Amino acid sequence: MGGKKLFLNPFPGIRSFEAEEDIIFFGRESQIKELVPRLYETHFLAITGSSGCGKSSLVRAGLLPSLFKGKHIPNELEWHHQIFRPGNEPIIRLSESLSLLFQELQIQNLSEFGDVSNIYSKLNEDANGLSDLLQQIVSQKKINLLFVIDQFEELFRYQQATEKESVKSEADKFVQLILQASRKIPNAFFIITMRSDFLGDCTEFRGLPEAINKGHHLVVRMSDEEKKLAITKPIEVCGGSISNRLIAKLLHDVGDDPDQLPVMQHALMRTWDYWLLNRIGDEPIDLHHYEAIGTMQQAISHHAEKIYQDLSSLQQKFLTEKLFKALTDLGSDNTGRGTRRPTPLKDICTLAEAKESELISIIDIFRAPGCAFLMPSHHYQLNEDSIIDISHESIMRKWERLKEWVEEETKSAQLYLRLSKSSELYLEGKTALWVNPELQLAINWQNTNKPNRTWAARYDFAFDRAMQFLDFSKKEFEQEIAKKEKQQQRELRRTRRFALFLGAASIISLMFLLVSLNLRFKAEASEKKALEKEKIASTEQRVAEQQKREAVSQKRIAEQQQQIAEQQQIITEEQKQYAVEQQKIAEDQKKEALQQKQQADLAKSIAIQAKDEAEKQKQDAINQKKIADSERLKAEVSEKNTMRLRLLAIARSMAIQSLKIQNNPQLTNLLAFNAYLFNDRNNGPENEPDIFTALSNAVQDNLILRNHSDGVRSLAVLNNALISCSDDGSVKLWNINNLSTSPTTIPLPEAAKKGVRTITLSRDENWIAFGTTTGNIYLKRTSSLEGNSTTLSGSGFVITGISFNYDNSLLASVGSDRKLRLWEISSSVITSSVIDSSDGKFLSVAFHPKQNLILTGDERGRLTLHNLQNNSKKILNEKGKAITSITFNFDGSSFLVGNSIGGIQFWETNNLSKKPVELLGHTSSINSIRFFKDTETFATASSDRIIRVWNLNKLNELPLVIDSHDSWIYDVAFSKDGTKLFSASEDRTIQARTIKSNIVAKTLKSKLSRNFSVEEWNKFVGDDIPFEKSIGQ
Repeated sequence: MGGKKLFLNPFPGIRSFEAEEDIIFFGRESQIKELVPRLYETHFLAITGSSGCGKSSLVRAGLLPSLFKGKHIPNELEWHHQIFRPGNEPIIRLSESLSLLFQELQIQNLSEFGDVSNIYSKLNEDANGLSDLLQQIVSQKKINLLFVIDQFEELFRYQQATEKESVKSEADKFVQLILQASRKIPNAFFIITMRSDFLGDCTEFRGLPEAINKGHHLVVRMSDEEKKLAITKPIEVCGGSISNRLIAKLLHDVGDDPDQLPVMQHALMRTWDYWLLNRIGDEPIDLHHYEAIGTMQQAISHHAEKIYQDLSSLQQKFLTEKLFKALTDLGSDNTGRGTRRPTPLKDICTLAEAKESELISIIDIFRAPGCAFLMPSHHYQLNEDSIIDISHESIMRKWERLKEWVEEETKSAQLYLRLSKSSELYLEGKTALWVNPELQLAINWQNTNKPNRTWAARYDFAFDRAMQFLDFSKKEFEQEIAKKEKQQQRELRRTRRFALFLGAASIISLMFLLVSLNLRFKAEASEKKALEKEKIASTEQRVAEQQKREAVSQKRIAEQQQQIAEQQQIITEEQKQYAVEQQKIAEDQKKEALQQKQQADLAKSIAIQAKDEAEKQKQDAINQKKIADSERLKAEVSEKNTMRLRLLAIARSMAIQSLKIQNNPQLTNLLAFNAYLFNDRNNGPENEPDIFTALSNAVQDNLILRNHSDGVRSLAVLNNALISCSDDGSVKLWNINNLSTSPTTIPLPEAAKKGVRTITLSRDENWIAFGTTTGNIYLKRTSSLEGNSTTLSGSGFVITGISFNYDNSLLASVGSDRKLRLWEISSSVITSSVIDSSDGKFLSVAFHPKQNLILTGDERGRLTLHNLQNNSKKILNEKGKAITSITFNFDGSSFLVGNSIGGIQFWETNNLSKKPVELLGHTSSINSIRFFKDTETFATASSDRIIRVWNLNKLNELPLVIDSHDSWIYDVAFSKDGTKLFSASEDRTIQARTIKSNIVAKTLKSKLSRNFSVEEWNKFVGDDIPFEKSIGQ
């Protein structure tokens, strides 16, 4: 092997072979020999087959070279050809190919068709347009013309992806144009390549099935011998050799599945590269080389994963995911046919919210020589109109990470479509707002995927409506939670009152019991007294009887006392009678006492029952009244709130409709103004984002200032003047009251012309400082901006941030020299000292507005608080995303930190151990955070080309979103009255716009010349809402 010269890798990998690679294209010789005469005969060939069977390679590296070299049929005429894919604008693609052909052939009398737009007009308006143009060419040049239309199935895919009749009409015109030309022009030939599973779709086009039947060629499976030639012959041509056992293993692995052919080519490409690096002597390519790259089963996945893991940053990996998701389409017709989605680079940039250069750097990695996962090949220079595509569907099936991305994208799209449909039904009054668990899933989806309008438009254009519906659902859910908490509190208070009532009732019952016991005790005392009297009577009766016996016994002894005894007997009888009467009286009293006790018990029971019943009826009446009042109040509140929310939804809907209306400025203005009125009258957010956008769009008060020749880096507002600086090295002074006039230039030393990066005013606005790319800082008195400046000489590195302290005696500066410098500027001699250094470049710095505290942030994510009073520092965050912007609020009680991926953190200065609140929305670097005076309103500027205006007291409300710049936004500044916001951008402009909806609405009202018509009102507002005039009321 050492005596042989090894050439470049003989296998193209996953992509198809090109025409210049015919010397290494083997295994299809018999089919090429059959196709050449058939093309001459039919003028129209349809090469079909399953995905990955080698259709494009057969045409490009087999059929075309054989035609051009006259291998099977000698050439009588010279061949000229064009290869293109139809995409979603097939006539434009054909026009572009014809334009290239005209330039190549230098056709003189067709100069009027040298422009693509002229050719397109000809083809689009005339069914014989292509035939006419080709006839004029072949009449001047005795040549054969060949058009190869690769991936012909794109005609059907793009039709299925849209409901637009224009797309279907253009596809039909395109088919008729090529069929007419193939029949009418003897020297014109057409070849299409198409997946065989799309053959049934051809019946949609008149004449196409008949043409295909005449020139149809189905790419058959390669025999084992042909596969062996495809493996061994390229290796021999390039000076290599391969073992028989590896040939046998490859033939076994590829099997009879034609989809495996590009996979085999890729595996052989990787095996060849590995063998070149690791071969020993004359060792042939062998089994262990093949297994080292993962075999056909894992080679693509391993290769793609290695490229992905080697990407230099998380941002690149994030953009790679966005890129491949944008290029993959599982189809919308439920057939399961996985297809690629060729997409212009500019559309991918918008979808991923990335710069063109960022995506090109990634695409170049995935289309590098020896890789070829993306198209076009590395030979072609990319621009914003370049069509980017995955080179083969097998990548979608073999790369495990891409399969996961596609599954995530599918689930994300399905959830978005459900959300969009629900929002549509909600506006029609056919469904309710979402609740958990569906609401929480949607919130999680929104936070994780951060969808935007461009992404959503791939599935459904109602993005604003869907997000509005989700926002309403979140707010309604939060209100419901708050309502339930209040209801629980009311129930707790009601329970406490009921417990107090039961306690009082118990005390009253106890009093009744005491009264009853008292009556009982009295009755028992009367009964005891009667018993005592009965006992006395019985005793006296016994005494009387004893006396009677004594009298009888003494009768004989004392006759003389007979009379006395008789009288005594009478007395005794009387006493006995009296005792009997007393006993009867006692028994009657006892019975009466028992009756009184029973009556008392009965009275007590009846009283308790009556009291209980009365209290129960009273409480029932009170409860029923409370329930009725509560339900009536809730019904009234709910009805009012429901109507309020509906009117707010209508307001947003009108705002969104206002942005969609074309060529009807009065209707656009009416929709925007009425959206504001509905929102204002129903206590909507003061600066509702959609409504503000609609108002601004209608008024068009966004003023663009152009005077800098490079990116505008920083802004400052001084009284009625706006000061701007730029990478072009100039500082401009604008009159805010008359921004249309040209600005004046503030003079700085010559060295500043290399670029001025930042402007900062002192707290008392007596000083202004300019930081430059040379490391110098220039100080000026604001009272004499035209005068000389004081130079603070730096280290020669770019100044990234400067900040004055609260009493304007100190100035802090940071830069790419990784040092924090402190300048003492109050004395006659300015001195500086380095008080901190970092492993990474400092990107931001801010002084506390009332104390000598300094915050710094660097590119490694370290956030540090420096205390100049005790010369200490505290690291609040050790590492993370680069900290690109820091600012304190007006009193220093809190501060905001922005990072390189769009994250914003809200910190409390006096509670640094508390986890900061995350503010979401931006998707790229936060370049500036500015508060408006002594308020909680602040604006953020980002490299995602978006400005957001927030309020710290209303973080639950959506921020104002301004999207009008063409590139990164570096800085923002409020006017002194807070009604205007200025922004500076890489696009070399400064923009000024009003940010108060009420002011914009007032301006818009002056432009209105009419009210809604009744039909317009019913359409955009609703026929069940009373008609109101916008003006003249």
